[in-house]
Amino acid sequence: MAKFLTKKVCLISLAVVIALGGVIWAIVANLTPKFRSGITELPTVSQVSGNGTASVMVDNYLYFVGDSVTTANIKYGDNEYYAHGKIPDSGIFRVKIGDNAKPVVTYEYNNTYQNDDGENATYAETDEKYNTVVSGITDWNKIGQDGNGIQAVVPQIAGHDKTAMWVFGQYLIYTTPHNRLDNRGNLMSSYLDFYRVDLDGNNHTWLYTTDSTNLTTKNFTVWSNGNEIYLLVSETDNENETPVTKIKKINVKTKAVVVLDTEVTNVVLPFATQYKTQSVNQTLDKVYGGVMGYVYYTKKARGENSTLNGNLLYRCGVAGGEAELVANGVADKGTTFTPLAVTPMNTGDAQFVFAIKVYNSNATFYNQDLRVITNDTMASYDYKNDMPLPTDGSAFESFSSIAIYANGFCTLDNKLYHYTVNGTRVELDSGDNHEAKQLLSSSTVDAVLAVMDNTIYVQSGNNINIYDYQRDISRTVSVTTSATKTENTDSSTDGANTTSTTTLPIAVLYQPQGNTGDPIMFAQDATSIRLYHTDKTFDYLRFKAE
Repeated sequence: MAKFLTKKVCLISLAVVIALGGVIWAIVANLTPKFRSGITELPTVSQVSGNGTASVMVDNYLYFVGDSVTTANIKYGDNEYYAHGKIPDSGIFRVKIGDNAKPVVTYEYNNTYQNDDGENATYAETDEKYNTVVSGITDWNKIGQDGNGIQAVVPQIAGHDKTAMWVFGQYLIYTTPHNRLDNRGNLMSSYLDFYRVDLDGNNHTWLYTTDSTNLTTKNFTVWSNGNEIYLLVSETDNENETPVTKIKKINVKTKAVVVLDTEVTNVVLPFATQYKTQSVNQTLDKVYGGVMGYVYYTKKARGENSTLNGNLLYRCGVAGGEAELVANGVADKGTTFTPLAVTPMNTGDAQFVFAIKVYNSNATFYNQDLRVITNDTMASYDYKNDMPLPTDGSAFESFSSIAIYANGFCTLDNKLYHYTVNGTRVELDSGDNHEAKQLLSSSTVDAVLAVMDNTIYVQSGNNINIYDYQRDISRTVSVTTSATKTENTDSSTDGANTTSTTTLPIAVLYQPQGNTGDPIMFAQDATSIRLYHTDKTFDYLRFKAE
């Protein structure tokens, strides 16, 4: 009897173990499900805009971040790829943009209201107020299904404090908060992970994790010459007793990491938010080759460089090559150089702009000026010995804050100007009385969103100011949150009663391929994602009812 009971107990125990094993296997399987986007149609990637922002227009597909989170609020496990088989709202999605830049999504409307007697009523289809109040977007609930609605591409947090994504070839590269613990059990979400994924959501691949926590979007970019694609990162290692800043390039295809230079300061990386691969003047080779094929930076003169004076201006080729000395300050012991920007031009050329600041022998400020190296002047310019110094009375002497953008635009103390190049010297365009001509004179510039042809898009508070330099015409589009959130069947203008909530991030995007008209603007806030048009109308891409 005892043996029977023992055998029976053993059989029961074995059955329980098998059952529990099945449960455990099922749990493990559910914890690591495979994500399948179901995307079958891919863009040809012949025109791209919005690189480095929260939304990228690729031909007639808009890849965008569906929401954003605060990094400090992320908990361990929140940012696992496709965690628990869920797609976070802060992941990357795409939608096909149809005729006249209308998003192909389906709105839900609230047609109920209270009549004059305080009773609940419903608008009839013939009423002019029918289908004017949006309550949601049905396609957001159909993510992952076939059709013309919204499709999930990356089921991982991509919308956060340092959101950025880029598209080159069939790769989408993006940033996400690091999702691992340190040896004290603290979540290291202030570090950044870079990933690449195919445009159909397949082949999700880790590329690089930063060594620094205090990066901004100016510290990294993605560069391509049409053949190779590199992630460029300028960062200071947090682990060393003496912090050292390095410039790194990471091959997006092979993940190989190369340090371009170390112990550097004032690093300028090449940035270009848009490109067209089939345009004679805007091929990848022209936009990212030449001047834009280099990283520019300064180093201190010391050690074996003790015969050189001031700080040293260097450049290093992205695709290959050794660091090259551009300027050494030999003309004056107090000469310093500051790299400002390397930017593409609408002609297909590019330019590198840097500042020269000269001090007298007693170290008091003497003068400053700006110089330009272009693709045309790069080969003939004698970087080391032919450094022209500013003359007294430079137009830039009285400005403390200078930023350079594409096609000759610049900001001085957060005010917008345009400049031309005389030889290698930058000269501000003059207005009345031969003084520097300030553009958008009533507004300061919080951020430059994009430069397309001769038009610049700048953010000033909750407004996007659009200035056409060639025609000297300016327009303003408000991106404030509408208090009433009313809209017509397809689009709506902002109402008179609006709040002052700033909507970020904002990106300026090409019209979808085949469409004509002015660029559209992507804006995201706590309750909605909108595509704004320069006629001051907008379309909802996502709407979260309060």
